[in-house]
This record gives sequence, C-alpha cells and structure tokens, in this order.
Amino acid sequence: DIDQDRLNKLTFDGNDFYPEWTPDASRISFISNPTGNANLAWKRADGGGVVENILEDDRSQWGISWAPDGRSFAYRQNARETGRDIWVHSLDGDGQPTPFLQTPAEERAPKISPDGRFLAYVSDETGRSEIYVRTFPDGESRWPVTTTGGTEPLWSRSGDELFYRAGNEILVVPV
Repeated sequence: DIDQDRLNKLTFDGNDFYPEWTPDASRISFISNPTGNANLAWKRADGGGVVENILEDDRSQWGISWAPDGRSFAYRQNARETGRDIWVHSLDGDGQPTPFLQTPAEERAPKISPDGRFLAYVSDETGRSEIYVRTFPDGESRWPVTTTGGTEPLWSRSGDELFYRAGNEILVVPV
C-alpha cells in the first residue's frame, strides 16, 4: 500500500514467486508450489480470498504473460519429450491449454505485446539463447530480434520497443 507506506503479505503457504498483475489489476498471478510442483495460481490483489490454481498439472509451469483482454495467457511448461515449451490457455471455452511452440529446442520467457498481436520469447534453437517475436495467437510469422544472445524479453508499455538482457547489460530494440 503506497499511500500508507505499508507492506501486506499476499500469500502464506509454500513458495510463491514471479508475480504478474492481471491486465485489470484485480488479481496477482504467480507461480505456486506448495506441493513441490510449480503451477500457475492467482489471488485477489487486495489480499482477500484464497490462492486459487489457474492451471494445475503434473508438469511444472512458469512465466505467465497475460493477453491485454485478460481472458488468455501464455506460459512455459516442461515436457519430458520436448523440454521447455510455450503454451497458451484461454479462460473461456473448454479450459484446455494448447501448445503455441513445442519443438526440440527450449522455448521460454513468453511475453505478449501490449496490443496482443505479438509474443516475444527466448529459444535456444541456434545453440544459444536468442530472442524471437511471433505473431499471436496464430504463431505463423517469426522474426529474430537478437543474433548474439539474449534473455528475459519485456515489452515497453507502448509496445514499440522490446527490452532484453544480454549478459549483464539491459538492451532495447525498436519493434
């Protein structure tokens, strides 16, 4: 609470990390692993209510990124066959997640653009972690952003720049 200059604890059980505001700021989503498996959960931002699982699976999930409408999100999920993959889940419809990128390469750190038209992510398909952008939600077109390594993509609020980390540096590229 910035006005009161006071901290309020949001969760109390297990290890909860990587918080992310929902687009309407009514909830905070995060990774929760009270049983040892990392699953996506959320709680009301005002601290009321209980922690609720958004997705629960025997495969760990990481790195939630919300679409601007707050009705769907992208995340990384581990699979024995293909390693780290990017999946998409809609809160509407049948509630079944669908793979967005599922390849032998390791894909991670999905970030949906502020306008919801693109998804930035990290892949090691070249043998090194690089940043790519794909159209979203179809994933049909792809553009490399880096060629000398990059991790942790983050869109600017306006969506016309993409920040990323390269070693100990934070870099930005126009999109």
